Amino acid sequence: MPKDRKLRGFDRMKIAVLGGGSSYIPELVDQSIKMMNSGQLRVEQIALMDSDKGRVGLVGKLCERMIKHAKAPIELSITTDSKEAIEGSDFVISQIRVGTLDDRVYDEKFPLKYGLIGQESTGAGGFSQALRSVPVLVDYAKQIEKWAPTAYFLNNTNPQRVTHEAINRYSKARLVGICEHWRWTEEAICSILNVDPSRIRLEVIGLQHLNWATKVYLDGKDVLPRIIDQFGKARYPEWRAARGWRGLAFDPELIKSLRMIPNGYLRYFYYHDQVLNDMQQAERTRGEYLKDHYERFFKICNDTGVKEKPDIIVKERAAHRWGRSMMPFIKAVTNDENSWLIINVKNNGAVMGMDPEAIMEIPTIVNKTGAHPIAMGEIPLPIRGLIHAKHAYSVLAARAAIEGSYDLALIALMTNPLVSTYNKAKEVLDDILKKYKKYLPNFYR
Repeated sequence: MPKDRKLRGFDRMKIAVLGGGSSYIPELVDQSIKMMNSGQLRVEQIALMDSDKGRVGLVGKLCERMIKHAKAPIELSITTDSKEAIEGSDFVISQIRVGTLDDRVYDEKFPLKYGLIGQESTGAGGFSQALRSVPVLVDYAKQIEKWAPTAYFLNNTNPQRVTHEAINRYSKARLVGICEHWRWTEEAICSILNVDPSRIRLEVIGLQHLNWATKVYLDGKDVLPRIIDQFGKARYPEWRAARGWRGLAFDPELIKSLRMIPNGYLRYFYYHDQVLNDMQQAERTRGEYLKDHYERFFKICNDTGVKEKPDIIVKERAAHRWGRSMMPFIKAVTNDENSWLIINVKNNGAVMGMDPEAIMEIPTIVNKTGAHPIAMGEIPLPIRGLIHAKHAYSVLAARAAIEGSYDLALIALMTNPLVSTYNKAKEVLDDILKKYKKYLPNFYR
């Protein structure tokens, strides 16, 4: 990049990461190096912050070797002090987990005894994590207001549906929610069409982890009808073989009936009983898998011979999709690109019939002035009720976490479509409050 070129008007770009002990971080460093080498970005400082000094120290060692090996002029700082990381940042990425992986495993397992879906970002398990995460994230958001008021707060902390609403309603931070999951849908569509992702542009409507592709543009032409008609003949694996949360894991008949392509997380709603049965029969949860992943990952971090991004974070965590969602926003703002990105932003009238304050996952145009949502019109009737119910739950859950209100928490769980009944909501809430008392001071004031 020419030395005299200034990006977005500042000479130094600083990216801070809250939750810097994540195995996604080498992807951030790798992409920063590549974009600097290609002249697309000038990342001069990356600050990794984590409350776990050991984790962030191990990840930092690997990242330092990567930077040194690439001879990249990136200053890397490693800290447990949030102010040190946030101060002077242009972008602050949140990857935090309040609690341990063992807590995640508990969140995945305890709902099963009540006959409920066990998952970390939706249903009863997601609510449990929300109560722990929301107060901490809002506190970080207020720190950003103070120490980096012009920075973008790129939230990637689950359950994002609730944490987005909390940050938006209880802080003035410049929130942008980044979720890579729509990239799975994009890749599945590209597989069906046998085309490069650069030729595809999706229109989606809904919320994070709860959205539907309503149009698929190939070289500017909407080919969604063609995809729906061809889906039954596609090379993509039959949905039962693709079971999980990847790509188009849905029956062809379902997609033909909807005339839309659902986000993978909608399997928890459209195949509720089958998914619940699978979870009850599974040998281990995703959290237990990740415990093994991190054991392998940290060994790699300690291996002084590893000086490049390890394959394990791509094969086991799909970190490349995370990077392909996070870095394009940073690049679009910095270089004033007018990029079309699917991200989570304040509605502001883009989706008719939704609260203007609601955080929607929809197409936006991103440039140096920020993210500008595309007008999407009304929500199609077949999906309208589910979106409204999930939004109401998210707002109630955010309020309950901040206010420490048992009543609001109970109502939130009853509003959640994956819980809904009073008896189960009360049992779940009492279970959470008993298990996580040390993380929930707002409920014990």
